[in-house]
Order: sequence, then structure tokens, then C-alpha cells
Amino acid sequence: MNGIVLSAGLGTRLRPFTDTTPKPAIPFLSVPLACYPLALFEDQKIHNLVVNTHYLPEKIETLFRGLKWPLQRKPENLIFSPEPNQILGSGGGVRQAIRHLIGQKTFFVVNADEVILPQHFLVIKEALEFHRHHKGIATLLCIQHPGVGSKFGGAWVDANHQVKQFSKLPVPGLQGLHFTGVLLLNDAIKNYFFTDEFKEENILYDTLTKAMSQGEEVYATEIDAKWFETGNPADFLTASEECLDGLKQKPRAPWAEYLSQLICRCSTREHLVENTRSELKQKMQAQLEKTLAGRE
Repeated sequence: MNGIVLSAGLGTRLRPFTDTTPKPAIPFLSVPLACYPLALFEDQKIHNLVVNTHYLPEKIETLFRGLKWPLQRKPENLIFSPEPNQILGSGGGVRQAIRHLIGQKTFFVVNADEVILPQHFLVIKEALEFHRHHKGIATLLCIQHPGVGSKFGGAWVDANHQVKQFSKLPVPGLQGLHFTGVLLLNDAIKNYFFTDEFKEENILYDTLTKAMSQGEEVYATEIDAKWFETGNPADFLTASEECLDGLKQKPRAPWAEYLSQLICRCSTREHLVENTRSELKQKMQAQLEKTLAGRE
């Protein structure tokens, strides 16, 4: 299958760390953030992998060219899609790269900075089966989260898992789910982008909302996974500490065991945000050394 990793953002909420390092390259427990969404597709053969760029594009290219791929094999084609003049948004990034994405009926879109740790290794396989069964134009991978409708916008679904609206506020009669930043799209999405190729476009509130208004069906599937907020330094550090606690548990929860394996395969042994808290840094370094040495 084909896919795109959305990597053009400025990462403003994570400053000053992103002043010199693009957010997808920021190490979370020594693993670049971009590895986390890519690892979900471990069992999928990827033909074209597109990476859109805008902020610090040379560093994004260096990251992906030198990445310790969390996949069993590298994608056949690594394609960069520059947005030099302005960020085109999640929908605009897909729109610009669409010729590299269509052709295999279904392609995936992931945000390059989402920390998603599944409880099992069949998350994408199950999502693809759900997507093919429901035959919608899109399937969003979601979780339940208490912040939906207040801290986060949500995908508001009916009893049949069909998305009826995207909204930052609660929608009466519908269940709000938190979008993890991973979705599957059918090639037919090409018919619903803005016609202005230079216009910023949001994949949910613009592209998919337009598709739904014209009769297309969009679905959300709940995945069994832990999702961590890393958008600002405080949340990043809280997530780091929770994950470290998970790694220390015996026996480990499935998501923590998954994290341990990802660290062993993709660790750069580099730290950045965690260095700002000496106690956390020491705890993290000790735990990571044990994990990398296979002593736990």
C-alpha cells in the first residue's frame, strides 16, 4: 500500500526544542517521534511512502533517509513533497501528493508526531478489515478519551460507527471519539479536495466534511491502544514518566512490551526534552539501558 507521513508542521507548542529540531525528529524515550506511527504498519508492504515538508525540510529529509526503520523492510520509494511557501494543512498535504498515493485502492495518512502504543500487533490489519467491510471513503483510527469535546475536538459517531460530524464541542445524540492521527483513505478522496492547490485544507473539517455532504460515508474504528499527548513540554514529560513506569512493571502490559521492542529496534540513545528534568533524565537513562541490554 501507499502512505503519507504529515511532517510539515512548525511544532510551535514544543518550543524551544523545535527551534532547531523538527518535531518528528524529537526523541521520545530515545526514539524519534516519527517512528511511532510508522511502526503500526510493520506488517504492511509499503510501495510509496510520501513525507511532506515545510519547516526545517533538510532535517526532515535527513531524518527519514537515515531512520532506523521500524518496519520489516523499507518502503520501495521514499518521496518528499515540499511545501516551501506555506503549510498546506493535513488535507492540502495529501492533495499535493495525491498522484503518489492513489492506485492501490486504499492508502494511509499518519501524523508524524503521534505516540500510539497498541495492546497487540494486529491494529492495522483489523482496521483494514473494518475499512473494507464498511466500504466507506475513509476510516479513522480512534480511541475513547475524556478530553473529547473540551480539550480536543472529536469525531462524533452513531451506533453504527459512522462519523456524522467533526466538532470541537459535544454533539447531542452522538458519541465523541478522539482521532489518533491515523486514517485510511480510498482513492475516491481525490474528488473532494479544494480546487485551489495553494489553499490550506484540513483533512477532517474540510476534505472529509465535503465528502460526507455529498453522500460519502466516513467511519471510525476504536483501536485498543494507549495514546499519549506530547504537544507541549509539560505533557511530553508526563507521557515520558508514564511510559517509564510502564516499562518497570512486571509483568509489563502489552503496550509497554510493544514500547520496549520499539526502543530496542529504533533507539538513537538521544534525549532532548527529558534532559530538562534531572531526576527524570536519570530514571530514563537507567531504564533505557536495561531495556536496550535486554535485562528486563
